[in-house]
Amino acid sequence: MTPTLLVLVLFAQGPIQTSVTREADQLAHQYGQSGHWEKVPVRSPTFVWIGIALVTVGTVASVLAVTTEQHSDLSKENINVRVNRDIAPCGSDPDTTRLPIADCKPNYPLLGIGIGMQAAGGAMILYGSRPAPMGPSVGFRVRF
Repeated sequence: MTPTLLVLVLFAQGPIQTSVTREADQLAHQYGQSGHWEKVPVRSPTFVWIGIALVTVGTVASVLAVTTEQHSDLSKENINVRVNRDIAPCGSDPDTTRLPIADCKPNYPLLGIGIGMQAAGGAMILYGSRPAPMGPSVGFRVRF
């Protein structure tokens, strides 16, 4: 550090510290103390639980799309090749078939649905777990 910068930091220490302390006190009184984070109510526990369910189902769908629900990939085969006639379907047991086994590709529609459900569930969890507003609010109800 240069001596000039060191002198400026030492002389500015007092005014900066009092300014920061005063601002912190004003913010503390403005927003109040809500205690431990576990005691702060969340905006919507229902959204959180529905989000957890969506993430779980989406994960199961995504895993199924790349494991048991795969399709036979015939894109590299001759156009006249048929599954179960010329080539065995994807996932066949090599001990029970004499035909060559087709390559596997993921079930892309199911994978897209699974990833979409995970994204929607994550968004619901993030929205529902935000702290509830503690200040005054205006609410109204419409009845038919």
